[in-house]
Amino acid sequence: MPALVTRALADLVGLRLQADDGIEPGQLQAVLAKSGVFLEAGLAAGDGGAGEGDLKAVLTAAREALTQWLGGEARRPAGGALQHPPPRRGEVGAAQVASAAMLPAAADELGEALLERTEAALDRIRLSQYASLDPSQEPRAPRAEAQHKQWNAEIPVLIGRETHVIPFQISRDRRNKGSGREDKETSWRIRFSLAVEPFGPMLAQVTMVETGGEVGSVGVTMWAERPKAAEMLGASVRDLRKSLDEAGVLVDDITCIAGPPPRGDGPRSPYERRA
Repeated sequence: MPALVTRALADLVGLRLQADDGIEPGQLQAVLAKSGVFLEAGLAAGDGGAGEGDLKAVLTAAREALTQWLGGEARRPAGGALQHPPPRRGEVGAAQVASAAMLPAAADELGEALLERTEAALDRIRLSQYASLDPSQEPRAPRAEAQHKQWNAEIPVLIGRETHVIPFQISRDRRNKGSGREDKETSWRIRFSLAVEPFGPMLAQVTMVETGGEVGSVGVTMWAERPKAAEMLGASVRDLRKSLDEAGVLVDDITCIAGPPPRGDGPRSPYERRA
């Protein structure tokens, strides 16, 4: 394998978020900012370092290196991005379960397989960008949606020796209850899903409300489809509440629910309503 391809793939592997020793809020914020969803916005704003360590930029460099290795004549594979349900506005997707990579031994076939997976990953970032489009930019968007913003992103996380792709959804709603600063209310919601054995599919939702610029209480809801996993999560609620209290977070409620989470509970964009 050419050195150019090896370096590109090493850069890509190095972007994984390490989870075994815990994840700090700043680490998660940085990884989400470099998830590829905000690359073009950063470049348009004149941020010369927007592409540094950005997932979409690194994947694009890997695609170029692979294409050069294959002689610049590689066919663009079709359908790779749809192996998993695509990101969609108003929903947080299911986590992509880690699986062993089955790659061919022949150099040309290996290059084609790596290119296919690289293109599929780039397609998923583009789909996340589409799902994150501001609905208020639509000429006929309802006025209520001008106060609602949402961002979808998928990030690679290393758990043990397995790489999991975890979808995140961040949404913000603003409401004006009056003319004063204290009447402005902003609601934040972060949702992400995970599927790790032996727990199976899980989803977590964290909500927070700001009023007049002051941070209010935080609510946490967790869903686990397997009864045993729900039981284990329920048993950890007390420790989670204690950790949040020690961090100075005002906790409203922490709930663990056995069963699949509700789907399609977020607002859909005008683009999707027309689809």
